[in-house]
Amino acid sequence: MNINPYNLTIFFGALLLVFVAILKLVQIDRRNKIPWFFYGFIATANLTIIQVLLIDFGISKKYPLIYLFYLPYQYVSPVLFTGFTCYYLEKKTAYQKHQKLLWLPAILFFIGYQVLIVNTLLDYQLFSKHISTFITTEVDENLAVVFSLFLGIYNYRVIRNYEYSLGTLSFIYVIKKTKWIKNIFIVSIVLCIFWLLTVVLFYIDEEIRGNSPYYPIWILFVSFYSIIVIFGSKHLRESTISKHNTGCLTQHAIKSFPISALQEVFSENGVTLMQANPARVTSILNYFASSLVSHQQEKVLEDVAETSNSSFVLKDGVCYMKDPSEKVLPQRPACDSKKNDGYIKELHFLMKEAKLYRDAHLGLESLSKRLNISGNYLSKIVNKSTGKNFTDYVNSFRVEDTKSKLKDPEFANYTIYAIALESGFNSKSTFYTAFKKHTGISPTKYRKTS
Repeated sequence: MNINPYNLTIFFGALLLVFVAILKLVQIDRRNKIPWFFYGFIATANLTIIQVLLIDFGISKKYPLIYLFYLPYQYVSPVLFTGFTCYYLEKKTAYQKHQKLLWLPAILFFIGYQVLIVNTLLDYQLFSKHISTFITTEVDENLAVVFSLFLGIYNYRVIRNYEYSLGTLSFIYVIKKTKWIKNIFIVSIVLCIFWLLTVVLFYIDEEIRGNSPYYPIWILFVSFYSIIVIFGSKHLRESTISKHNTGCLTQHAIKSFPISALQEVFSENGVTLMQANPARVTSILNYFASSLVSHQQEKVLEDVAETSNSSFVLKDGVCYMKDPSEKVLPQRPACDSKKNDGYIKELHFLMKEAKLYRDAHLGLESLSKRLNISGNYLSKIVNKSTGKNFTDYVNSFRVEDTKSKLKDPEFANYTIYAIALESGFNSKSTFYTAFKKHTGISPTKYRKTS
């Protein structure tokens, strides 16, 4: 048996983290996905290390039946962390949309593990021990590293998309919420790179044997997970703040914003008008803060032009940038008011003809990309042209579609909820609320009277 102070310390550190994570999982409400994903990630990530250490100790070789309990946790933990990121940042549709694809590697390797176990029990009659070792070391580990790096990049995109769609929330609130996840992302990427370099080390020096080269990276991983568990509980508590409390935070930001500080930029008249409507001022500042996150000058200027056009009903909005020579003001991105009508016409076409509303995962972000405009701008023009927010606008098409199906004899054998799912709704409560809001009666009553 190969037991030393290094692998023993790593083993008990990982075991303690698994125990803490499982204890938390038992205590939490299963309906709250955020802590479930978080502690599931901690548990599976450390179980990965424990499984390898059992091989390093020589225990698995002495007691082969232990292999029956081996699972591909290295493909599960990145998926759980992705789920945590998406749910924590209110982007759960991104996870739900790709979850089958995300879980595919774990499922395939789970099946592969069972085949390897059977092959071992049959004394390698299916394929040789050399092939079995090659799969469990070379293929398994290399793909796990690549998969972890890939999901790390995917998580970063989720974080950036969240920051771009600030809405009316305080910019400071949003950045505070994403900062700690960004730190986790950066450290995890660095650790994955170290992991990859350790793997490469075995290819460079073929004389290296055993798992001792992994000890430093395992110590770093266990330390990293320990810090996440210690400080993560604070942020998880913040994630459970209700919409009411979030609204209170926003209102507090609005009230505490020193509008009088803008008197050096605006006239006394302008500052007085802004003081009369601080919520509007804060909303505008938050909107432009989302552009500044990307640090793309063209994007900021386009948002300025679009918002000026939308807010002041201008025929066009033009930005001028001061030339370094200070002799000319070159024109930058302009926004034609006719574009709004074009966007609305295209949007109506996509709803009425393409029936995009039947996609249960349709969101402001995905639809704005299809129209090649920002999510905030799409929200503004929908509100201005229809008098509805984006969700109500989409649900109005879903309700009309449901109404037509409830009258259609071909759908007579369908349950009301099944028809709602066909029309794009993804939950019973959302459907019933939207239907009653748009029709004034319940779907059951409507079906009986139609």
